[in-house]
Amino acid sequence: TRRSSDLRPWRRKSTSDISVNLKFTSPTGLLRSLDDGTVDIIVASGKPRRKSKSLLIDRRRDCIAVSPFHPLASREEVDFSELRQEKFIAISRASSEAGYESIILHAAAAGFTPDIVGQADTISALLMQVACDAGISVLYKEHHANSGDNVVFIPLRGEKLFNRYLLWSQENNPCINAMIEVAKNTFIQSG
Repeated sequence: TRRSSDLRPWRRKSTSDISVNLKFTSPTGLLRSLDDGTVDIIVASGKPRRKSKSLLIDRRRDCIAVSPFHPLASREEVDFSELRQEKFIAISRASSEAGYESIILHAAAAGFTPDIVGQADTISALLMQVACDAGISVLYKEHHANSGDNVVFIPLRGEKLFNRYLLWSQENNPCINAMIEVAKNTFIQSG
């Protein structure tokens, strides 16, 4: 996946009259901003809301994140049903409803209710709790860059995928179509 800096040449060459402001907030905050019209277009994870239009731009395999001292740390792959006795650390619902729900949905599909013993407002805080062996979590492997050797990422068996979408709700903004084309060229074609 390309970084946002890869958008700069496109913006300079083809759309000097369009203003692009990058804002970073929690995924739930982004969705609220889209709902109330504060922003026109966002990149977010989880299931798109009905009133938003969406374009799937990324699919990544979910992993469990464990301490290097956890008994599962040496495994190549794990089935979620094996995690029924584990304690989970989740990203808070306020920070990412989709992130929180992913643990519940994976567990429900495996036939159990997860024991969520802790929540974190940021991925960094979640990774610290996992590194300290307070519990395990569900994330995608790209978060490994933020944790170094302190957290081990083990792919989940099967089609457990994390989806990322480009979401928009306004039709009357001429910038939307241009941003959709950039997203298609940047994320989908470079896949």
